[in-house]
Amino acid sequence: MLKAGNVLLDGGAPFGPDADAFLRLNFATSQAVPEDILAGLTHALADQPRA
Repeated sequence: MLKAGNVLLDGGAPFGPDADAFLRLNFATSQAVPEDILAGLTHALADQPRA
């Protein structure tokens, strides 16, 4: 995500033993930043095959 969409996600493992299969994204910011993050994620995932 960082390279393709300019968005840094945290792996779930540091947040508890049941969180291994999850990614964490912090939205504690102004309204414009999550809009940029979602645009980056959309861009990064646009050409990725679905699981």
